[in-house]
Amino acid sequence: MVLRTCFEQRPFTERPPGHVPFVNVEMDGDWYPHSSDDLRRLSDTLTAHADQLRALADRLDGLTNAFDAAQRSACGGEP
Repeated sequence: MVLRTCFEQRPFTERPPGHVPFVNVEMDGDWYPHSSDDLRRLSDTLTAHADQLRALADRLDGLTNAFDAAQRSACGGEP
């Protein structure tokens, strides 16, 4: 089984305020769970990845806000 992750490719300037980038996860190949533990492990793994991606999105949003604030201050205030 191969998991492929595709991140949203949208420039920061085109993001509406509060927008959270999305991730599309696809599975290639056949995968047949042999037990409920297999499904639980897959669910836990995907949940952990989603949590990490949310944390990264929050950090990126903070960096974007800091960048925007720096640009505004360099230009002399709010546009």
